[in-house]
Amino acid sequence: IVYGSQDRLEIVATRWCGQISENGKQVAYSSCLPEMTHNEIAGWKRPPSILQKFIPIFLRDREDHSRIQLGAEITRGILAETTETCLEFWTEGESWLDRLWSLILLGDFASIYLAFLNGENPTPVTAIEGLKQRLKEA
Repeated sequence: IVYGSQDRLEIVATRWCGQISENGKQVAYSSCLPEMTHNEIAGWKRPPSILQKFIPIFLRDREDHSRIQLGAEITRGILAETTETCLEFWTEGESWLDRLWSLILLGDFASIYLAFLNGENPTPVTAIEGLKQRLKEA
């Protein structure tokens, strides 16, 4: 589950999920802060046996609002008690565009590496092609 700050990194979190799903052939989900801290946090209670296998990933930027920064820190600490792994990645670079691209590229590379870890070839998207074919035939 990839979390990004609303209005800044939410779209990057969405891209990470798309790349993880398409390239890594593994389901992913994205959400944003602060929304996650208002409602979704309550759902991190059940089922505990499944939740501990989730990997929350927090995408961070130094210019995120201070309340979002604090919420991310506290939330990450709470989820770290529930899951085996909790990750955080910060943007790098001086300009906003540099920082944005740093996380986009990291997510792209991570999705390719995940494909290899999963024993998958990242380039064919047979599930998407199959869906398009069925839609065409319907």
